[in-house]
Amino acid sequence: MAEFLWKAEDYEGVPVALEASVWRGKILHPILWHPEVQEYPNEIRLSVQSPEAVFPSVRDPRTKLFYRSGLTAGRYAGYWIVVVVKYVREPEGLRGYVSTAFISRNLKKRGDKLWPKSTS
Repeated sequence: MAEFLWKAEDYEGVPVALEASVWRGKILHPILWHPEVQEYPNEIRLSVQSPEAVFPSVRDPRTKLFYRSGLTAGRYAGYWIVVVVKYVREPEGLRGYVSTAFISRNLKKRGDKLWPKSTS
């Protein structure tokens, strides 16, 4: 049974989880490490729950990139938290799993914005 750092719902009400093994073994891995997010596990959750923008992945149609600013401090103040969530269909329905997270200076617009929807 997987151990989770947290579980939440995304902006569409789909369950999303961050597995502890992904946090420790991938996101904080010494070689693949994103040291900038080590202090922000709760902010990563908030970025999934209440994103400012969501874009589809250009590499995998099952994956979305969630962006939220205003959650970082110090050296990264004003930067964006970016959370990559892969969605899979399970017997219980659609579920998302965080595959990585990092901090970016810019909102990288790739593909059609999924959230918020443009009204123009």
